[in-house]
Amino acid sequence: MNVRCNGCFGEYDAKFQICPHCGYVAGSPAAEVYCLSPGVELMGRYTVGSVIGLGGFGIIYKAWDMKLETVIAIKEFFPTRLVKRNADGRSVSLLSGQKEKEFEHSLERFLKEAENLALFNRHPNIVNLYEYFEHGGTAYIVMEYLDGVNLDQYVQRLGAPPDHETAAEIALCVCSAVRDIHAQKILHRDISPENIIVCRNGMIKVIDLGAAYFGQNDITPDDVVVKPGYAPPEQYDMVSTQGPEVDVYAIGAVMYSMLTGVRPVESTDRKEDDPLVPPSQLNGDVPAGIDGIVMKAMAVDRRFRYRSVNQLIKALVNGKCPATTEQQIRLRRILGYAAVGVVCALVSVIALLVVLGSSGPVTYPERTITMWYVEDGDISADGLEQMLEDFAEAHPEVTVDAVPVASWEYADRFGQAVISGEAPDVFDSTCLSDYKDEFAAGVVDELSVNTEELMGGVGSGDGLFTGRVVPMGFASPVVYVNTSLAEVPDDGIDSVAELMELCDSANSEFKACAVDELASLMYSDMYGQDQWSDFCVEYEVGTRDGFVSGGLPVYIADSTEYNRLLKEMPGLFKPVGISAQNICCRYSSVWSVSADCDEEERECAIGLLSFMLSDAGQDALHIINPGRSIPIKKGAYDEFRKVYIELGSTLDTEASLSFICDFRERYGESVSYSDVSDSDLNDREGASSPDAGAGDYEMSDIGSMDAESAETNNKDVLVFESMKDSSEKTAFGAAVTTTTTKATTRPSNRQTTGTTTWQEFEFSFP
Repeated sequence: MNVRCNGCFGEYDAKFQICPHCGYVAGSPAAEVYCLSPGVELMGRYTVGSVIGLGGFGIIYKAWDMKLETVIAIKEFFPTRLVKRNADGRSVSLLSGQKEKEFEHSLERFLKEAENLALFNRHPNIVNLYEYFEHGGTAYIVMEYLDGVNLDQYVQRLGAPPDHETAAEIALCVCSAVRDIHAQKILHRDISPENIIVCRNGMIKVIDLGAAYFGQNDITPDDVVVKPGYAPPEQYDMVSTQGPEVDVYAIGAVMYSMLTGVRPVESTDRKEDDPLVPPSQLNGDVPAGIDGIVMKAMAVDRRFRYRSVNQLIKALVNGKCPATTEQQIRLRRILGYAAVGVVCALVSVIALLVVLGSSGPVTYPERTITMWYVEDGDISADGLEQMLEDFAEAHPEVTVDAVPVASWEYADRFGQAVISGEAPDVFDSTCLSDYKDEFAAGVVDELSVNTEELMGGVGSGDGLFTGRVVPMGFASPVVYVNTSLAEVPDDGIDSVAELMELCDSANSEFKACAVDELASLMYSDMYGQDQWSDFCVEYEVGTRDGFVSGGLPVYIADSTEYNRLLKEMPGLFKPVGISAQNICCRYSSVWSVSADCDEEERECAIGLLSFMLSDAGQDALHIINPGRSIPIKKGAYDEFRKVYIELGSTLDTEASLSFICDFRERYGESVSYSDVSDSDLNDREGASSPDAGAGDYEMSDIGSMDAESAETNNKDVLVFESMKDSSEKTAFGAAVTTTTTKATTRPSNRQTTGTTTWQEFEFSFP
């Protein structure tokens, strides 16, 4: 009979008293009398093993998840000066009733650590949290088990400081984690070698948010956490004005210790007659660029440090790779959450350069162009800011005046700008259906981008607007499962029947799920209108709020919801992809150039869109600063799947992708487009009809329009045909050569989906 070792959790024959894998002796006591003994079970699911970490506020155990049958780590809240282990060897009680208030405050911080750690559950450079709970008078955090050593131990095993490139690569991974922590208005405050783990698989992980600062104004003595050598002077003070520079200092100090093998001088000893020497004085192999970066990050006066982690990232990349010419060499994948792989112990997988054009740098006229973007749209403001900074560095001759506009007023303000003659040169046209044809210029063929490198092969013959919009990102179908209410399937969902099985696994008294209205078009396209309609009839269709509140077990939506759900219900859901030969996606971020631009403005505007489609642009927009869209460029798409492992796993690489667009803004209805023809569509500017491109018909016209009325109205942009015989086409209005795109529509009222009559029709553009 086999038994499981409580040391390594491997299995071995019970006849042996010692585990042949790790040497653990069955029945061995805990490392300290106050620790849980190996073999203790928590919540009927977790088996406690050996102690792998001890601190003043907690104990970390290696443990076994009996449900998932995998090794995990469990952190127990155990402030040794406040509590004791009870006689049962499991529960915890206070040493004194006078310490209750202090205990409650510390416990609150511990649970706050867990809550905030869950926000980064999918970040590859932050330890993942699985669960947290209170039990036996204390609390526990269940995390992934990291098989590796801390950074100090790693450097010791090397026997010498790592080269400056490896040190910078490790620092970039730490920056990746800290940047996202800062994005949630949290300061880590304990970045140090012992809280940076180098895993055997090459991953770099930041751990321990126990000292994190969440922005409260009531800082207590227990909140003043310092790590000698790695904490800046302001961290010693009980003030609430600490900012990102605290962690910038610590990252610089970590680099210093890696490069020199020496712990930095304590910051409080540097205020007068600073004794800290540059790393190059202790290690002659450190180049001047890295020397300066480390010393700037570790400036005693925080006003002279890098103001943000993003600034430190950019400095590290430039410091590692000096440019040959300012115009030719560009930053590529400045960070992109890249992990570090193994060569001896580490090999870089972070690509840092991109050359813009093999025939020399591209230059544009010296002009100022205006760019409008949706403030809370599918591309994050940080991503746009980063992209524009990179564009400005590559093309200082072009000034971009970027104007954020709130989504609720974007369309109205744009319409007013068109009327007043003050419309922007470049604009986010995702929700501007009324203006795509009337105001946008056809520019796809002028982009300095190989359209074959884009998902879907976007070109002048692909899409519904004949080159007037340029996709920057897309959304794929994703089903979100509340892990406490329904069973998560092992593989992707390939049919409506499997969707039903998933919803039924919740064992609810009534059949219900949440469905995103726009995303439902994709599912209808993939699974067929009849099956999808039947599903919506059988299952009560609820809203997104019902899923977020925990009332509904399944949310049928798309990838745009992923990051939003991470913030609203961290650690409580799991995304599941679609398994199908053809997966229907939608362009979720499209951009256009004004048709009223003069020649030089047009050239600069097209150059900006081309840059947005470059590796550097796509990285900034979608990977370094994730919004809600997936990169449209194939190389960035592949990188995205590696970086965002969980969401990337929902993208079936074997499936072919088709794309749809949304007319909801224009027609008051959602229109699904699929099976786009590969034939080229002629630009409407060259159409023979005087009304071509006017686009002034309404969706309500489709069901009632006949040949006579269509001819009277000269609607040459519409072709209505029998879906049974696609060879018989009747073009209304001018006789033109057309390419047809199949489409389906349904009323937008989700409450009546089950009784909806579906229509089929075709659009055609001359």
